[in-house]
Parts: sequence; structure tokens; C-alpha cells
Amino acid sequence: MNRTAFAPLVVVRAPRRYGLRPAALRRTVELTLEYAPMRVAGEIGVAIIDDDEMRLLNRRYLNKDAPTDVLSFPLDGHACAGEPFGDIAISYDTARRQAQAYGATLAREIDRLLVHGVLHLCGYSHDRPREAARMHGIAKRVMRKLAQRA
Repeated sequence: MNRTAFAPLVVVRAPRRYGLRPAALRRTVELTLEYAPMRVAGEIGVAIIDDDEMRLLNRRYLNKDAPTDVLSFPLDGHACAGEPFGDIAISYDTARRQAQAYGATLAREIDRLLVHGVLHLCGYSHDRPREAARMHGIAKRVMRKLAQRA
């Protein structure tokens, strides 16, 4: 995807100990945005964190005292270039466990969580069956496209 004046800036914070490639994570975000009918020009932050950090975020923002796999923090009304659009946090520890449980690679599971988080930033939800079907349909298309690029 060629960056235009309306393309988001994707900032990735993935500690080196996890061995993830920030460029690959940025491409996953950009591809997901191609499938989500929303024009995003702001900044999207992606943080790969551990279960302890995720538990703190989940407790602080959702009053759930346990780690989770992915959290999205959309910032309403900030879709202008240079302004924040939202942030995504992914627990590396939880992603690793889930990848093993699903028989997937860790990279594939992190991509799945990242796609899910981006769709939440874009306003998608899985609270109602119809919304969930729409969100999961887009996620499947993105994941198929990612698999083709691998």
C-alpha cells in the first residue's frame, strides 16, 4: 500500500525480546484499514506487552483483574493527520498460549489479534450477532490476504 496524505502513521512498540518485526505489524494494520471502510489519517499506536502490563490496563480501563489478549483504545474525533486515532495493546504471553492452543504460529496469532484490535478502533463490535458477523467477515478476508502474502 502506498502511503498517501490520508494514510495513518503506525507506531509500533514491540520490545526486542519478543523478536517481532515492527514493519510486519505496520503492514498488518495498513492491510486491515484497506478492508475497513473508514478513512484514517491519524496515528495508530501498537504496543506488544506482557501479561502483567495487560492485566494492569484491563483492570484500569475495564475493571477486569486479569490479562486479556488484545485491548483497543479508540480516540473519537481524532482522524486528522498527525493526531492520535487510537492505540492497541496485545499481550505477547497470551498470544503465545493461544497460538499453541489453536495450533497456529505465534506470528499468525499476533496478526489475528492486531486485525481484531484495528477493527475495534474503526468502530466494529462483536456485541450483537449481526455486528459480530460483519466484523469477523472482514477479519477473515484480511487474514486470508495476509496468508497469501506469507
